[in-house]
Amino acid sequence: GMTPFLLQARLITPCVYNRPIRLPGLLYHALLSHYCDEDKAQSALPTLLKENDGVFHGSSLIFGIQPEAPVIACFQPSLGIMRNESDFNRSLISPNGRGGKYVSVQLDGGATKTRLGNNKAYHAPFVTFFGYGHSDKITALLNHYVSAVGINATRGAGTLAPNSWDAREISEDHSLIDIT
Repeated sequence: GMTPFLLQARLITPCVYNRPIRLPGLLYHALLSHYCDEDKAQSALPTLLKENDGVFHGSSLIFGIQPEAPVIACFQPSLGIMRNESDFNRSLISPNGRGGKYVSVQLDGGATKTRLGNNKAYHAPFVTFFGYGHSDKITALLNHYVSAVGINATRGAGTLAPNSWDAREISEDHSLIDIT
């Protein structure tokens, strides 16, 4: 049956985060990846998480900490779209410096500045969610389909340790905690 649970995954790289990441949304994403069908994903969600009047019992992401490992605010660099004709121009990437050496890339301005992003990010030992539902099915689904969370998750930010999604039953339901 459905029970209250605490869900965690181990975070390897900083998570770029500027709006809430909610468990129901993460599960919908995983179900959509599984079924490749919006209607099937939508109808499967209530079989995993408790629902009351359209509200699913899943919290927002909470950074999990340990006494020796707090949440650390940092930056996660990212690279924007590169254009073949301008960014990969021979004159920019050929060894055209003094003595046939490569010229160092200028980071504080110039042609490369517009392509380099520096996103606010957070690093913590874990990402944590509270939920009320079938925790075993949820962890199996997330371990298969969700290997990173947050913005730029497909580009190295918010990477999770492989198969690290894990849940344990708890006595009280904290699934409606919303940190927004």
